[in-house]
Amino acid sequence: FSGMSNPAVREWRFNSTLAANVGGGWRLGFSTRFRDKAVVGYASRPITLTIGGQQVTAQATDLSDPLTTGRLWYLDPFASFTTRVGSRKLTARLNVRNLLNRSDLIPASVTSSSANRVDLADPRVASYGWSDASRLATVFQLQDPREVALTVTVEF
Repeated sequence: FSGMSNPAVREWRFNSTLAANVGGGWRLGFSTRFRDKAVVGYASRPITLTIGGQQVTAQATDLSDPLTTGRLWYLDPFASFTTRVGSRKLTARLNVRNLLNRSDLIPASVTSSSANRVDLADPRVASYGWSDASRLATVFQLQDPREVALTVTVEF
């Protein structure tokens, strides 16, 4: 399997953050997170074997045809406000993680078995371009949900 993709590792990933003080105690910014495609299995192809003088057709894993997930992008905006309450510094911060809140199903493994297959017409799956019967995922993970957090900090 030398040179084959490792299903546990996405080849490319990066994070970035941009923030600015916009005046009046306000600070605005956002972070982005990118995750490249992940290999979740390999397609199968028919092969013909001769066993006892009879030809038999079977399915074999095609290591030259990896099946991948889509690329993932996340957008995480934030805003904070800092002021003084008496002699104390007060900061309120609002964070939104995964603002886009896509509801895609992310394939985690693929099988050539006909059991537990998902409907290819499902728009959450169609975006992967898997149109033939050998490219059907059986295990999925859910996209990270949107999370909203409000924190208030008082310095003593």
